[in-house]
Amino acid sequence: MLTLDRRQIGSGDAGFVRILSREFDKPPNRKVDRRFEIGAIGGRRGSKVPRRHAPVAPDRVENRRGPLDGPAARIRPLVPVPSLPACSRMHFISGLPRSGSSLLAAILRQNPALHAGMSGPLCGIVSSLLRSMGAGNEYAGFLADEQRRRITGSVFEAYYAERKGEQIIFDTNREWTAHLSMLAELCPRAKVICCLRSSAWILDSIERLIQATPFARTRLFPADSGDNVYTRADYTLKKGMLATPLQSLRQAWYGSEAQRLIGIRYDSLATQPAEVIARLYVLLDLPPFRHDFENLEFDEPAFDAQMGVPGLHKVRRRVAPNQRATILPPDIFNQNDRSFWDVPGQNPRGVIVL
Repeated sequence: MLTLDRRQIGSGDAGFVRILSREFDKPPNRKVDRRFEIGAIGGRRGSKVPRRHAPVAPDRVENRRGPLDGPAARIRPLVPVPSLPACSRMHFISGLPRSGSSLLAAILRQNPALHAGMSGPLCGIVSSLLRSMGAGNEYAGFLADEQRRRITGSVFEAYYAERKGEQIIFDTNREWTAHLSMLAELCPRAKVICCLRSSAWILDSIERLIQATPFARTRLFPADSGDNVYTRADYTLKKGMLATPLQSLRQAWYGSEAQRLIGIRYDSLATQPAEVIARLYVLLDLPPFRHDFENLEFDEPAFDAQMGVPGLHKVRRRVAPNQRATILPPDIFNQNDRSFWDVPGQNPRGVIVL
């Protein structure tokens, strides 16, 4: 089998060298002296270098303008094919808090070909970088849009430098939906998976965590907003962990790049995990994988402890619906039991919702 690799050799030779590699053992009707070959490091044509230093055979080397000689004879060994850039093998998990992003990551990470985890700092780093290169910086005029694009893209590559190879990356952050246009430029093949759940049940989930630790104070609320369920719910909806993600989701949902979104309802994932994940694999063009929905492992106790909310990211071992009555007062629950993605006429871009 014949393959071709063109590369420019040293500055002393303006031509290109073609290195033709094939199964090289004993070609018919010709004797090949395997003891000496052109060196991989140096020497003129015909110089005798022990074979262990010379992986390239003489009849594999040609020059477009004639016999090789001089600096052009210094052949470098073929380098391994580099791994795919991170942006070309990335998808994103976003959407609303307490809506199944940790559960989804726990399922996906069972597949060794995929990398997924809890919300990470990459989105925040990128957001800060974009602000620092914006008009608020007096030196912003020195940067062209293409420079900003390259600089931002390099952050993705640097952040996931340890994830080289063919592994598909799922980066999680609730703010990715606010940067859908940027992701379309940097990662044109990426999808953004939006975890969806009624705001009333999100408030219920947060309240259960808070009431489960009555002697602790969480970082989710400022001192003047954490006294009771009403102040906590009001803060969560207007300034807290639900406010910005819901606004960003609506921006992406009705925006021009909405075709990049895939919605996953929390209830669907909890009650029909096999069907939802199988459909997700098809939408992402991933080869099938048999997941074990009876044996999940996911927990971030150190992070949850510093937030003052033990169990914030803990996922139960078995995927199953958790039927329960709400602990919210009826007025709070009824005012927020809304799911705009299920309202007729509120999906003008045709976002797929599982």
